[in-house]
Amino acid sequence: MGDKMRRIIIGGVVAMVVLMGSLPQIGEGMHKTEKNLDGVSISWEGGFGVQLVITNNNNYSIYNVSLDSISISGFVISSLANNAGMTIAEMPPETSISFGSLMIGVGPVAIAAQISYDEQGEHVVREAIGNFFFLGMLVLPVQ
Repeated sequence: MGDKMRRIIIGGVVAMVVLMGSLPQIGEGMHKTEKNLDGVSISWEGGFGVQLVITNNNNYSIYNVSLDSISISGFVISSLANNAGMTIAEMPPETSISFGSLMIGVGPVAIAAQISYDEQGEHVVREAIGNFFFLGMLVLPVQ
């Protein structure tokens, strides 16, 4: 191996160490949660791929839980948008549902989803935004 190749390898290793040091720890908080006062929480979870998790923390059911739309910005290959339009007729108390997909990408990616549901006679529409950093299939949430 020539001197030039060694310098390139050492430079790459140093760049990777600096990059990994600036990212959140993998074991610490692989999800980002947005909680609403009405007892329905929405969280984005990273890891290998991305999942949108909706949890009904109420002591009553919510109805017609729908993933209305998904938009993704950044360099990523995904089928997560195929989940848009899915509706769950009833979500009992203290249960969760998730919509997810294996995603492959590089660099920063923002994902926005619009969710709607019926709660005690009211139609509620919410948006959940997740910011992530992709390293291939590994997805890290970013604050």
